[in-house]
Amino acid sequence: SFIKNEYATINPWNADLLLEHGDGRFGLYDASGKFLKMTLILASEEPRWSRTNSDLLYKTSYARPNVLERYRINGDTTDVLHVFSEYSRVDGLGEGDISEDGTHLALQGSDASGGNEPFVFEAFIFDLQTHAKTNLFRPDKDAVVNSVMVTPDNNLLVDHDGVWIIDA
Repeated sequence: SFIKNEYATINPWNADLLLEHGDGRFGLYDASGKFLKMTLILASEEPRWSRTNSDLLYKTSYARPNVLERYRINGDTTDVLHVFSEYSRVDGLGEGDISEDGTHLALQGSDASGGNEPFVFEAFIFDLQTHAKTNLFRPDKDAVVNSVMVTPDNNLLVDHDGVWIIDA
């Protein structure tokens, strides 16, 4: 059994609650470190606190890997924010957080569904309010992308084969 936060680039706190993962799910703690409850959020779902609503988290979906969801702490409810039908999977590669203004999230989308279509990997900024994708970045076929993040001015930052690329 263990409890730990994710990468240093992710804020584990909202106004007064700490979100930590252990034993495959995330738990909530108050500011004094007292355990409050275990959430229904799996460790692989990359939850990110809303910067404007302390009851709200954004997360990917384990059951539906091309879906971005909203999770409400009070009531443990989840609803679909956006379905990325052009991908078989979306995630933040485990490291990015929501933008400083609270409206943008860096994600990567991939489609490894097979068939006659080639493997697709794209990194992009997703606007949580308008549901628009911007700053689309498609690396070379054999490139390694280690992380995607959003800059303070909502541009895409990509660690591409060890070289950081800012896409304005």
